[in-house]
Amino acid sequence: MTAIFLSVPQAVHFAYLMRAYPPCPESIMAKIMRQNVKESEIWHGNRPKTVSFDGLNALEVHQ
Repeated sequence: MTAIFLSVPQAVHFAYLMRAYPPCPESIMAKIMRQNVKESEIWHGNRPKTVSFDGLNALEVHQ
């Protein structure tokens, strides 16, 4: 599986940035991200998925 983000903190940061923008028609970046998700193995249920929270404190994990 090809990772979209290098780390969990980077993914969380991206998620907060996306919520800061008002909804608008689908952008080129959104189309690229959607295509990457479709092509990755994220939606295939054949392998167990795990997330490592190493290096994050309890507040960061809660977020």
